[in-house]
Amino acid sequence: MIADRLSSPNSSLRVRLTFARLFVTIYLLASLASIGTPEVAANQATPAVASPQPTSEQGASGGETNGLLKVTIGFYLAEVHGLDQQESTFYADFYMWMRWKGNNDPTPTVELLNNVARWALTMKQIYATPVSLPSGELLQQFHIQGQFYEPLLL
Repeated sequence: MIADRLSSPNSSLRVRLTFARLFVTIYLLASLASIGTPEVAANQATPAVASPQPTSEQGASGGETNGLLKVTIGFYLAEVHGLDQQESTFYADFYMWMRWKGNNDPTPTVELLNNVARWALTMKQIYATPVSLPSGELLQQFHIQGQFYEPLLL
């Protein structure tokens, strides 16, 4: 009987889905353990690729360029649950941090486009005003909770 259940097409799919979920869970837990806290992640993070050298239009400050502002963004994932593979949705609880140079505050323009229910999304600023870092950059953090959509290719 057990051999019959394991050889059925549904059980094979169920086993693969179980392993995929297990892998995603282990990956997310390992990522959390290696990062530490949101503050540590925000202060220690570096861009994935080398920063381009400033052009003559940018100047040496590296801040604003013809109305554009270079902003470094990072995430600290606290929790993911309610993963629905058929609907490609999940619930997430995370922190998002932003660092930039200059007086223009980019945080009022932040919008998360892949949230499922805008009315259920919470996005709380951690600091009332951006915090000055020793590097001369400004830092703002958000605590975000909500349901999101992203095609899951497992």
